[in-house]
Amino acid sequence: MLEDAGTLRLTTPVLVSDDARQDFPGAALAIIVEQPSDVERLAALVGEGGGRTAEPAGKQFFGGFCGSCIAPGGTPWKISAQKEKNSGSPATAAGIR
Repeated sequence: MLEDAGTLRLTTPVLVSDDARQDFPGAALAIIVEQPSDVERLAALVGEGGGRTAEPAGKQFFGGFCGSCIAPGGTPWKISAQKEKNSGSPATAAGIR
C-alpha cells in the first residue's frame, strides 16, 4: 500500500534469495496499482530518486499495463495495473502524488 509519495508499506511477505549475484541483488519487488497512470507515476518517482527504466510502461499483449525499473540500490521493480485505461482521477486511489 502506498501511504504517500515517500512511503511504501509492504502488506505481503517478501522473499529474498541467498544467491545474490552481481547482476541480481537477491530480491525483486512486484507492485500492483489501481490504474495505468499510477504505474507511470510510480515509475517516474523511482527515476526521480535515482533509479532507471528497464522496460517502459505500456499496454501488454494479453491485457493490463505494466513497466519495469531498477531502484537506485539495484532492486528490480515490476509495476502493474490490470486495467489498460485510466478510470477516475489519476493517481488518487493509490495516494501517489
